[in-house]
Amino acid sequence: MWKMIIGQAIFQIIATFVLHFAGPQFLPYPENEMRSMIFNMFVWLQIFNQYNNRRLDNKLNIFVGIHRNYYFIAMNVIMVSAQVLIAMYGSTAFSIVRIDGNQWAISVTVAVLCVPWGCAVRLFPDRWFEVGAKFFGKPFVVAYRPCSRLWRRIGGLRKKKADDAASEESAGYVGRGKSPVETVRASGDVEKGVL
Repeated sequence: MWKMIIGQAIFQIIATFVLHFAGPQFLPYPENEMRSMIFNMFVWLQIFNQYNNRRLDNKLNIFVGIHRNYYFIAMNVIMVSAQVLIAMYGSTAFSIVRIDGNQWAISVTVAVLCVPWGCAVRLFPDRWFEVGAKFFGKPFVVAYRPCSRLWRRIGGLRKKKADDAASEESAGYVGRGKSPVETVRASGDVEKGVL
């Protein structure tokens, strides 16, 4: 799973940065159209990334059983419809301009390239990814651990104060285990309202 997340993130960052920073050199569009095209491409990257993430193993057929997954189909239809509506009519709300057919083709073509990229990521050996993740992830772990410990101590102090306040409030509380729901004990016939 991490291999696919990091692999797709790399592709999406490269595609977005190339279109954003180098796009004006090879695409003759004004800046507002370029921004709209980049936005459109980014959303389509997410849509096609849905297909890649249907499988978390290293098998290549990402379309297995897609016709039986009604939730996936519904979410995909909603996302595609929303993106088309936003790109066509959401100019004021999303600060974009309407793009023409060539710009749509560029956006969708770049985005659909994440599907073969997903195949390449799946073919990348897991062991190599593990070694690379340990090497490149080490600085993050070294920086994260002290922050995490400090955060736990701060959170533990807050929780202790909250627990003390809660125990003072509910001194007569009778409960079972760790249930957050209070157990109410009543004598008499509760259903008839006689207590």
